[in-house]
Amino acid sequence: MKPLNLVKEIKEYSHKFAIPYYETLDIEYTNLDFITFPFAAAIGIVYFLTKNWMLNNIIGICFSVYTIEHVSI
Repeated sequence: MKPLNLVKEIKEYSHKFAIPYYETLDIEYTNLDFITFPFAAAIGIVYFLTKNWMLNNIIGICFSVYTIEHVSI
């Protein structure tokens, strides 16, 4: 989203939630997460309702790209 200049400034937000009998949960997100979440949620809901093989492949490719970006050798 940033290379396409759809978002001029990426702000980062952080919230801490205290869960009883557990540790503090720190959640970090950006304004890009608010833009992309509706699309991801729509794909997830449609896949859950239809079990379409093409949506399954799209979700699998997204997991693969995410893993390749975040795992270093």
